[in-house]
Amino acid sequence: MSNVSKRRVNVMSAPAKPFLKRVGQFGPGGGFRYVMVPCDHQNCDSSMHAYDGPIDQPVRENRAAHGNVCKVELCRDCGAKRFTNINQQHTETSGWR
Repeated sequence: MSNVSKRRVNVMSAPAKPFLKRVGQFGPGGGFRYVMVPCDHQNCDSSMHAYDGPIDQPVRENRAAHGNVCKVELCRDCGAKRFTNINQQHTETSGWR
């Protein structure tokens, strides 16, 4: 069992995590201005691994998606993860956590 699957046990889906985003400079003296914004999860890395079980609390269960591969997407901005089981054209996706 991989480390990824151990971390996704009993995790509830959550709304987008706020994170600090640099929006500009204060002035000629330097320094940056940061604001808290909800993440849109556009800046993501993904990896694939072998299927090791159904997703905990999927958005919509699709048993036909079980059995091939699991795609893990990691948002570089806020650290949220999303799991997707894929089997041919069938998919089963969790929410961002």
